[in-house]
Amino acid sequence: MRKAVGVLVALAVTLPFGVLAASGAGAAGGTSCASGAGSATFTPPLPDLSSKVKVKDVLKSSGTVAGCTGSVKSGTLTGVSAVSTGSNCLSIATPTTTPTKITLTVKWNTGATSTIPAQLKDIPHVAVTTQTVSGTVSAGLFKGSKLSGKFTYSLPAGACSKGHPLAKVTYKDVGATVIK
Repeated sequence: MRKAVGVLVALAVTLPFGVLAASGAGAAGGTSCASGAGSATFTPPLPDLSSKVKVKDVLKSSGTVAGCTGSVKSGTLTGVSAVSTGSNCLSIATPTTTPTKITLTVKWNTGATSTIPAQLKDIPHVAVTTQTVSGTVSAGLFKGSKLSGKFTYSLPAGACSKGHPLAKVTYKDVGATVIK
């Protein structure tokens, strides 16, 4: 499985892995947030581009959303992926159709939470560091609502070069992400 970032790396998913947004925001219908950003870590770190070794890693992300309209104004986001089948710097630099599954949790400024099983996907013919996040809120505020959005992630200087495994990336939302 290809490890995507974001989110959560992704709203994580995201989220800050994506900005949570919706047209016609409201408590039952969703919320529209102006910004989202955060970071994600790979545990263990992904081997550099010169390595053929793949590790079974877990992606963990954390971030914030802010400038929201409707019943919430901001939130903090965390995300955790399933253990990958094997990743390295080359595998995350190679476009794939296989999504990364991640569970996102948003704790809103009101104290309410939203749990979102989501997936991160590459966008065909777009930079490999830009991905989509999608899912359905399974519990909490906005339960049953659909999530969709886009984010971009950045690697630290020198990451993935020989002798420099990839341990952490930063991400930010691109445009609006929708939850409705």
